[in-house]
Amino acid sequence: MTGSEIFVKTHIPGLDDVIPGFPEGGLILVPGKPGSGKTIMGMTFIYRGALEAGERGVYLSVYESRERFL
Repeated sequence: MTGSEIFVKTHIPGLDDVIPGFPEGGLILVPGKPGSGKTIMGMTFIYRGALEAGERGVYLSVYESRERFL
């Protein structure tokens, strides 16, 4: 981490208290076992980023159908 890196707040309650955010423009990989909260984390990041910071986001899944996701 250099002093010139820009971090984007996650807007996920509690997470911004323990990390500086995600590196702007970075690709973030969230691995974990089924049921560990990966989808909820991603959707919270997208939803709260849109709601609180006016950011745009997209969620792409090659596994879940729209109906299963909702």
